[in-house]
Amino acid sequence: MMANYKIADISFAAWGRKEIELAENEMPGLMTLRKKYGPTKPLMGVPKSLGVLVISFLHKIMPQLPLQIPDGKPLNMILDDGSELTRMVHEKYPELLKDIKGISEETTTGAYQLYKMFKEGKLKITAISVNDSVTKSKFDNLYGCRESLIDGIKRATDVHIAGKLAVVAGYGDVGKGCSAALRGIGARVVVTEIDPINALQAAVEGYKVTTMEEICAQADIFVTTTANRDIIMGKHFEQMKDDVIVCNIGHFDVEIDVNWLKQNAVSHVNIRPQVDRYTLKNGRRIIILAEGRLVNLGCATGHPSFVMSNSFTNQALAQIALWTDNASYPLGIHMLPKKLDEEVAAAHLEQLARSLSLLKVNSNPTYKKKMRQIYSFGYNSFLQTNPANNDDIISIPSDITEFTQCDDIIWANISSTFGVNNIEKKLIRWGFDDTKNKIIPPTHFFTQSITKCFGNDNGIQGYLDVNGNLLGHSRKTFELPAKCVDVAQMWTGNNVFAVTMDGKLWQFNLNNNEGPKKVILSDESGNLDPFFINVVCGESHCLALTRDGEVFSWGSGRFGQLGHGDLTNLLEKPTAIEFFQGLRVKKIACGGFHSAVITDSGDLYTFGWNHFGRLGISSDKYSEINCAEPSLIEFDGGNDVELNVLKVACGSAHTVAITDYGVVDGENMDS
Repeated sequence: MMANYKIADISFAAWGRKEIELAENEMPGLMTLRKKYGPTKPLMGVPKSLGVLVISFLHKIMPQLPLQIPDGKPLNMILDDGSELTRMVHEKYPELLKDIKGISEETTTGAYQLYKMFKEGKLKITAISVNDSVTKSKFDNLYGCRESLIDGIKRATDVHIAGKLAVVAGYGDVGKGCSAALRGIGARVVVTEIDPINALQAAVEGYKVTTMEEICAQADIFVTTTANRDIIMGKHFEQMKDDVIVCNIGHFDVEIDVNWLKQNAVSHVNIRPQVDRYTLKNGRRIIILAEGRLVNLGCATGHPSFVMSNSFTNQALAQIALWTDNASYPLGIHMLPKKLDEEVAAAHLEQLARSLSLLKVNSNPTYKKKMRQIYSFGYNSFLQTNPANNDDIISIPSDITEFTQCDDIIWANISSTFGVNNIEKKLIRWGFDDTKNKIIPPTHFFTQSITKCFGNDNGIQGYLDVNGNLLGHSRKTFELPAKCVDVAQMWTGNNVFAVTMDGKLWQFNLNNNEGPKKVILSDESGNLDPFFINVVCGESHCLALTRDGEVFSWGSGRFGQLGHGDLTNLLEKPTAIEFFQGLRVKKIACGGFHSAVITDSGDLYTFGWNHFGRLGISSDKYSEINCAEPSLIEFDGGNDVELNVLKVACGSAHTVAITDYGVVDGENMDS
């Protein structure tokens, strides 16, 4: 019987299990996630035979990657460290990209590569940079290296460090941790740095800041932390003292030019595993640890489990977010929200027997108030706008959070609104239920891993699932040239617009088999090949959003809903909205005859027909007229709260928006 694993030596299994059990007590973050998500299993949709593909003896297995995928199932998620797997799939196996929902990246180096790929238009999968989480970069990079650097040097050499001169190349988070560790054990530390801000930080911490050329002849220990090339080269080796120790804790083995030593040394002796001594022509000897690779992993066991629990908890949260809420992460590089960062920190704080002070709210608070609220306004005759208010028209934004139990809004039509409870994976609807021919309160009516509905005046016509498939009522799959990331349908008729993961905008009709056609832009748009990430449709008009924050509109504009400042009867091709140039847009929505846009600063703009107050503009002069230019909407959060709008959805004659963080102003704080 063929084994369903590929492990170098299975005899280590029992020992490995004991090590894992020991580590569990030092990894409170992961144990908290196990307890929190164990009952719901949010990654249940990931094929069981694949799960997380763990690759040991990496350099041997990576070239055989397709052979490592069980049962012939495609890759659907990437959890990466250094972006090596990400780049390999993009460059060598692009056919796998269509099934991959997202990437979570662990390291500074990997995040840099992702940003570079995205800037060059080469990144085809959305990503979360775990490295940008505070509980990763400020803990793994700084505190982890502070502990594991000395461990690696000591295990490899047993050298006495106190009183010796140590050079740390780079003063980022890794360099800060290494400098603190060496100083803490008694070394005299010198820093080399190319960034003036980091150099200033090192200087005010009391470190001498100089160049490698000036210090290389004096130091006893060298540590590179930069992840850049050629930090220590042949010209530096030739000036170094006898038996200096040189090691790297940055990332790849390119910081130290070990090849120069191999080619120019008169002799090479392997003292012990991962400890090599090269003798130069001048008679002086250089001790290289871990062949220039990561010294804390090559010569020791890496960071402590407690520190890595912070990083791995963030990785797990990123994978859950990308799998269960993929629509909230359009193509690009994202960060986990601060709230999750704080949850990770809190989970580890208890392990250290520490507790947080709590703020007490008084009548004049000055604390930062975190809120996630749903506001709605417009036509309400079916209670589709505010299920707790019987008024036919709600002209200014009203808070409906407690009545809906939703944390996201994904669609609205003429008489109902659809929201999602992400934790319980429930689709919730309120307003008029055409299947029951009656008005309903917020009701759970569907459970499936979906990211969006699409439909017309007759109701929902299909769904976009978490795998990027478009499904109709009869489970029919609508074929597209690539995985779908967003979809919308004209409210009148059967025309559907879809955005695929390669940034292309497509159009097809539900009632024919002609297949999708690429949407051609207006010649006036300037950029004729933008990278689209989002599309929405109204009664007879559409908006599309690019990854650069540019908005395009087309269709009927007779109520001003295209946002071009006039009442255009028809724009056949998508045209960039000039009003938003210079304002980076992050969310768009279309209603029957109006539109809504959210900028990256959290401002909401609406435009089009204001009948029934659907634009949220309270002034009487706008009650029955067309607003062809976008208007900024004001929210009353109470207590002088400045609200940021996160998401918006438009029905035929109403609008629903979700807000998040705000700051409460006041003079007194009682903590």
